[in-house]
Amino acid sequence: MKKKLNIALFLILSLSLVMCMTSCGGSSGSEALTSAKELSAEDLMAQCETVDYSELVNNADSYTDKLVKADVRIEQSLDDGYYRAYSGYGGDDPSNWYEDEYVLWDATDSGLGLAENDTVTVYGVYAGLTEVERALTGSTDNVPQISILQTGEVEALAAIRAMVEGISFEETTDEWGDKEYTAVVENTTGYDFGSFGIDVNFLDASGTKVGTDVDYTENWKSGEKTTFKYSWPPDETESIEIADFSYYSN
Repeated sequence: MKKKLNIALFLILSLSLVMCMTSCGGSSGSEALTSAKELSAEDLMAQCETVDYSELVNNADSYTDKLVKADVRIEQSLDDGYYRAYSGYGGDDPSNWYEDEYVLWDATDSGLGLAENDTVTVYGVYAGLTEVERALTGSTDNVPQISILQTGEVEALAAIRAMVEGISFEETTDEWGDKEYTAVVENTTGYDFGSFGIDVNFLDASGTKVGTDVDYTENWKSGEKTTFKYSWPPDETESIEIADFSYYSN
C-alpha cells in the first residue's frame, strides 16, 4: 500500500534539509493498528521485529500491517503527529544518523512526546511506503512509514551507557609532567564497534571545566579490553569526568 505526502524541503543556515508536511493520509483505520493498540506495552515490544530497511522498501507489501521496530533519530517534528527520522550508525553524534529515512506517525491517543534529536527505538505497525514529494526539486521518493505506539531506549545505547558509567580512571604523571588519566575498559555491551570514542572534561579544584579531550579505539570487539588515555597540565586540572561518547558499528 502506498500513500502520498506532500513535503516541502528548504535549506536552513546549517545547510541541512528540513521537511514540512502540507497534507497527509492517516493510518488510524488499519485493522492491524487497532489490534496492536489492544496489546500491553510489554507484549507489543516483544512481538515487534527488526526488519532490514531494504526489505521494508523492496518488499513493502509483505511487511505492511506487521509489527516492527527500528532504532531511529528524530530529525524533524511535522504536523499532525508525523515525524521525519533516520536510522543509521547509532551513537549520540547526529552525523551518524543520516542513512535510512523514515516517516513516523504517532498513532497513540495521548501522544508519545517525541522531540527533535531524540534517539529511540520505535515500536508499531508498518504502514507501507509513503510517497514524499521534495518541493525543492519536485522529485519524489518512497519512504517507509511506521505507525508508532511505543518507544524505548535503544538497546545498544543502554548497554553503552551502563559500560561508560562504570569507567574509572587511574591518575599518574606522564614524561612531560602532565597529569595522565588512564582507564582500561572491557567492552561489555555485546556489540562490536568499528570505532568508539570517549570525550572527557578536565576540571579544576572548584569543578569548573578547564579543558576537553577525546580518545578513540578502532575495531573494538565485544569482550575485548582497550585503554583510553588523556593528559592535561597539572597546574590547571584537579579531576576528570566523562562528557560524551560516540561510535559506529561494524
